[in-house]
Amino acid sequence: MDGISERLASLNNQVRDACARANRSFDDILLLPVTKRQSIEAMKQALSLGLNHFAENYLQELEEKQLAFQGQKIHWHFIGRLQSKKIKSLVGRVQLIHSVDRVDLLEKISARSVQSNVVQSVLLQVNTSMEDSKGGFAANELVDQFRLVEGLPNIRIEGLMAMPPLVEDPEEVRRDFRRLSDLRNELQKRRSETSHSLKHLSMGTSGDFPVAIQEGATIIRVGTALMGPRPGYE
Repeated sequence: MDGISERLASLNNQVRDACARANRSFDDILLLPVTKRQSIEAMKQALSLGLNHFAENYLQELEEKQLAFQGQKIHWHFIGRLQSKKIKSLVGRVQLIHSVDRVDLLEKISARSVQSNVVQSVLLQVNTSMEDSKGGFAANELVDQFRLVEGLPNIRIEGLMAMPPLVEDPEEVRRDFRRLSDLRNELQKRRSETSHSLKHLSMGTSGDFPVAIQEGATIIRVGTALMGPRPGYE
């Protein structure tokens, strides 16, 4: 087996174990490869193993890789910091934008989606740790504004996303994951009868995803722990 095959087998075993501990189904979890600065060859290996969801952080790299994989059935995710100038190029080109952290970005995505006659799926990024260095809605802010933003046309809000602090002990961020899960449940109660279900919690990375799964994650974002070292960086 090549390195990616071995790492995938190990990760899947860890996901199964976390699901068993939480009395959840393995099929409820999307293991999302973060392919930032990964080679096309490494991504081809992942694709051959049945991984057809890829997450990118940078618009230019996303565009280059979409061209390289043209004609392949791949579900693209954008997880990088979202800027207004990127919206025109992202809308309709990715399955899911994870990092929508402000109302004005939602409004611009909505306007572009209407113009392009598409419905764009998004996740709302929440700053669960309230770190100044991280983007995201404050929980109380999102509760107050949710009924407004869920009514924007041509946007499907699929759930929430968070990037808790990087820590050595995953138990230190369990509280952040639980906050996001509790917030999702609160917003579910507030959503209108016609709005889309908030089915996704994108939380958990290589070092803490078992805890995230136990607290309700549906998407775990895994980079080098799956794909291996990034060429030229490690």
